[in-house]
Amino acid sequence: MKVLLVLERLWPLLGGLQRHVYSLARYLSETGYEVSILTSHNCSAFQPRRVSKKIKIFPKLKAFKKHTPALRTLWDSMNVVCNVRRFCEEFDIIHYHTASFLFPTPRKPAVQTLHLHAACILGDRVTDPCDRPSSSRCTVCHINRNLAHAPIAPLVAGYCSFYYRLAGWSLMRCHKVICETDYVKRAAIKGFGLSNAIKIPNFVDINGEIEPAIDPNFDMEGYLGVPEAASTITFFGRLVHQKGVDTLIAALKLVLKNHSDKVYVIIGGDGPQKPILEKMAKSVGNIIFIGVPTRNIQFNLMAQSDIFIYPSRAPESCPTAILEAMALGLPIIATGIDWSSELIEENQGGFLIRPNSPRRMANRIESILKDEEFKLKAGEYNKRKSKEFDIKTIGPQIVDVYKEAVLPG
Repeated sequence: MKVLLVLERLWPLLGGLQRHVYSLARYLSETGYEVSILTSHNCSAFQPRRVSKKIKIFPKLKAFKKHTPALRTLWDSMNVVCNVRRFCEEFDIIHYHTASFLFPTPRKPAVQTLHLHAACILGDRVTDPCDRPSSSRCTVCHINRNLAHAPIAPLVAGYCSFYYRLAGWSLMRCHKVICETDYVKRAAIKGFGLSNAIKIPNFVDINGEIEPAIDPNFDMEGYLGVPEAASTITFFGRLVHQKGVDTLIAALKLVLKNHSDKVYVIIGGDGPQKPILEKMAKSVGNIIFIGVPTRNIQFNLMAQSDIFIYPSRAPESCPTAILEAMALGLPIIATGIDWSSELIEENQGGFLIRPNSPRRMANRIESILKDEEFKLKAGEYNKRKSKEFDIKTIGPQIVDVYKEAVLPG
């Protein structure tokens, strides 16, 4: 079977979505499928050293860098439509991993996985900045964070209302719409009335990527200059407002009042909010920004840390970073926004807190650091549970969807 995976941007971005698509492509190629990825031009320079030779890359989608979020979506959708129609005859099935899934080609079976963007636009509750916004209000709030875009907010609100209607029509034309959590599935059914929505969780490659990366001789203290007796907290993800990293920084400030200089926070990732976060961190101390490290470095830093924190403000689908932390045996503190309760068992694998709650987060950090027995038990619990999300468990479920689409009945 020939499979085409569609994603606007693959490399050099290293977010959970990009890792998801590449891991799926590698799994499919290793199990005998011919896999290609249709993505943007910016991946081509990274292809030789980053992408398996078994996976073909078509860097045909053109990037549109100077734009508002709405115009980018329209531009990306046009790129996807034109290029998918151009290449689709070579493949048996097309699997979209993109917000730009409008007008799926009717000539080939199509599957769509709803990732982070879908959780945000479909969710019936967004914690920031609106309590119960419509999709257009939520977009207007997003734009108004950048005052230069404020004058076009009314135009974008009308555009988004049209876009979501069109998105619902497009999703209904897909063979299956894969939702990574029950939360997203419920939202998809409620928001679009989909009858083809199914739940297949996100995944990580435990045996093929995470465990081989762990180096027992890795020296985190030497690599980062952290005191040997210090406790460390890690976060890896995009540095954007929705991720809530400023809440983590505010929580550390409270923790340091009781723990002096014995606790450090390691922040991995990049994004538009990085300068603001670095400025905040200067007044707090004990915060190390490491940019985007190699995967091996990331996994070793996480494995030797004490807690992983995911302070997201907005609904998400099924964050890869949390699954990786679970596989590495870390206790986790995350914001309790619907999806998180499907991954993290309260008082078993860690704690769930309200978004924008630095004091509550600080209390939970301190409780874990003071209770070594709980820390170990929570880590062991998460490590056992992570096997449910291993690609060897989830991959066959995706393959079954392909087979059903290509060979109906």
